[in-house]
Amino acid sequence: MAGASFVVVGSQAAGLFKIARSARIGGVLCESGRPAKTKVYFLRGPGRKGVGAPLVGIRVSSSDRFDPRAARFYRLDNRVSENLYRELGDALKQTVVAEAGKGEFRMLEGDGAGRAFLRSPAADGILLKLDFAAPIPIQGASKAMILVDGVQVSKSFRRCMRLSIGGRPAGNCAEMPHGLMAETNLLRFIAYDPNGDNHPFILAYTPEAPLWGHERWGFRLTRKGPSRFLMDALDPKCREGF
Repeated sequence: MAGASFVVVGSQAAGLFKIARSARIGGVLCESGRPAKTKVYFLRGPGRKGVGAPLVGIRVSSSDRFDPRAARFYRLDNRVSENLYRELGDALKQTVVAEAGKGEFRMLEGDGAGRAFLRSPAADGILLKLDFAAPIPIQGASKAMILVDGVQVSKSFRRCMRLSIGGRPAGNCAEMPHGLMAETNLLRFIAYDPNGDNHPFILAYTPEAPLWGHERWGFRLTRKGPSRFLMDALDPKCREGF
């Protein structure tokens, strides 16, 4: 309703805004390959230009108890290196072997060699690529780092957001489906810690729209690993309807 409060986390900062009005417009969502009208909300508040490109809006139940000045916002730069491959490569492959053994690596239909791998997973059947890595402060964890890895097994590929603590993978893969989505090097990553107590959200976005539209990704991060809560891009099948 009008007056409800939202924190908008953008590419440059986060700010507190209120709903001014709502309307129904097209071009935001698709249904059956065609643009569909949906309800959108117009926000007002100071510092609109300072927020940059909006990434996610977070509903605030009471703006009186929320202090945006306590939050921490920072960009994450890619720190992938040969040393990082040497430090984490074998451990990441063994993590994939364990996940495959539990049925957590889905193979493409018709990938016979991939299905054979699932029956007897082994590290030598895995091709690993590190796309992104950045240190991140997490409460109660030392030497924490987020990673985006790409794993190829036979004809099947999987991309994951992961967490490393103390040089060892922690938690599970938060999958970043790769088909018809932007390559990782087209994404920019930021961290938003709403209370400034090292419980960050990780957000990724495309500063320039790929052919099928901008992307937005969101992950909650704890010592147990990342969990994805946002995966948003324009449905590529909808392009022809515009």
